[in-house]
Parts: sequence; C-alpha cells; structure tokens
Amino acid sequence: MRRLALLLSLAFSFATTALAQEAKPVDPAALAQARIVFERSNAAELGLQVAKAVEDSQRPALERFNPARAAQIGEVIDLIRAEYAKYLPALMDAIVTLHAQRFTAEDLA
Repeated sequence: MRRLALLLSLAFSFATTALAQEAKPVDPAALAQARIVFERSNAAELGLQVAKAVEDSQRPALERFNPARAAQIGEVIDLIRAEYAKYLPALMDAIVTLHAQRFTAEDLA
C-alpha cells in the first residue's frame, strides 16, 4: 500500500517537473489574468473535490477485496490525500502558467 502512495507521489513530482521544463516566455499580464480566472473558478477546490470523489469511490472497493487491511487502506488513502494536497499548489501554478503561455491576457479576460 505504501508503494502505491509512493508511486502516486512520484507521478505528481514528474508531472510538475515536466511542466516546469517546458518553460516558454510568459506575458506577465496573461499570467496575472490566468491567476484571476483560476481563483474565480475555484480550480484548486474543484481539484480537491475530484480527488475526494475518487477516494470515496475507490475506498469501498479496496476494502471489499482486502477486508483484513481496512486500516492500512485508510492510512494509504490519508498519505495520498496529503501528497496530493502538498503538490496541488505547484500543479495549479503549472496550469496557470500553461494557460498564460497559450492565451493572451485579452483571451483570458
């Protein structure tokens, strides 16, 4: 179970690193406008809601197939949730940056 948490953590690390390596010039006005769009859309909260929905759908299945490991499953899910929350700000920054690279400030407005 801890391996699953580690694998997911590594996946988030590689995803955010890969996004950071694709650095293209970013217009500061587009970046500011992209942040406004994401803040108003409450994207980070929506990301947490999606993660919770996945957790809520997967936990019963995992526990059904591994009834003796319900406590361990809970621990792993807690670890995954903590890792996701830790990487969410970096992920949101990367998404905002990608939007600012691909859209103008006018487009985002």
